[in-house]
Amino acid sequence: MVTTGLAANATLDALRTASGATPFLMIYNNVGAIPVKSAGAFQSATLNGATLLASLPCTANLGSATAAGVLTFGAITATAAVAGSGATPGFFRICTSNADGGGGANCVAQGSAGLSGADLNFSSTISSGGTVSVSSLTVTNPIYANAS
Repeated sequence: MVTTGLAANATLDALRTASGATPFLMIYNNVGAIPVKSAGAFQSATLNGATLLASLPCTANLGSATAAGVLTFGAITATAAVAGSGATPGFFRICTSNADGGGGANCVAQGSAGLSGADLNFSSTISSGGTVSVSSLTVTNPIYANAS
């Protein structure tokens, strides 16, 4: 299935809207499987023992409008890690505040994180007090990306 650019953009713009005025990119350590999503909410019972490593503030609504099926995040503020000692990132969440607390009720998306081959790749492990930064982040609507 493929969609028009308008439909592909609308899907990602809905993510922007859901992220709200003060979104955060929450980075968690690698504990094996990424938590599952069920019944429309991310559930705390499925964090699999993951620890929050860093919570990075993002631009309101994640940035400007989606174009050509690609959402390009605005500024993501570097911050000091709150946990970890050479921890490998395992997954991330996009939340409407930095109060995820594992409950996930205010999270609108999540994906894999790691040192390579993940949705969000880091150049090194994360240690408490060290600076965590994300220089750029894009989300591509695969239905539009595969359109010919």
